[in-house]
Amino acid sequence: MTTAKIRPMAESTGDNEPDWESDVTLTEDSALAVYGTLRPGEVNAFVLLDMPGRWIDGFVRGYLYEITWGPAEGYPGLTLDKGGNLVPVSVLISDRWPQDFWKTDRFEGPGYQRRVTSVVDADDRPLGKASIYEALTHV
Repeated sequence: MTTAKIRPMAESTGDNEPDWESDVTLTEDSALAVYGTLRPGEVNAFVLLDMPGRWIDGFVRGYLYEITWGPAEGYPGLTLDKGGNLVPVSVLISDRWPQDFWKTDRFEGPGYQRRVTSVVDADDRPLGKASIYEALTHV
């Protein structure tokens, strides 16, 4: 596995970059990759605010688009595809993820399904596995 730069959960203040750590391996039991409104600083980031952990930047393979149908209309959607584009994600690493994933499932609703996918760095080197919400195209 490749090491990843980790940034603290809280956003940095001032002109300095946040402190970075390394040597992390992602597992689906402790990592959630987000690509849309759940990312830090986005409109629905509040959903994950109570979950302790650290964030890393990474990429998944697939196709990102705006959903124009169904219960998730107007929100970003992702279709996972190993041959797809590198889609940037923020990955929350939290030991509490297994106990609280149901809350995010409920928030995401019927337009998305929680899946497990590989996360890579900017050079397409593997960082491990993470849960992610893939848009459903048949709802």
